[in-house]
Amino acid sequence: MASKFPKGTIVHQVVQVLSGKVQSFSVDQESGDVQYCVEWVDPEGNIHSRYFIESELAADSTVETVGAPVEAALAPPVAPAAPAV
Repeated sequence: MASKFPKGTIVHQVVQVLSGKVQSFSVDQESGDVQYCVEWVDPEGNIHSRYFIESELAADSTVETVGAPVEAALAPPVAPAAPAV
């Protein structure tokens, strides 16, 4: 089997970054970390939720993401505007 990345090749990790809405938050009683429950919709339309610690999240809409906030996925499609005459 041939290696896709020969020795010395500079690589980066491929990850799917999700984007969702914070539903709630709590404080871990042992560590004191703030934990956020985030809900998102995957590309197949399934709703997921998971807790993340504060250091794992950023409020930044400029990154390319997988999934969308739940409201966006459940909203009815918007009809295109009629052309101006």
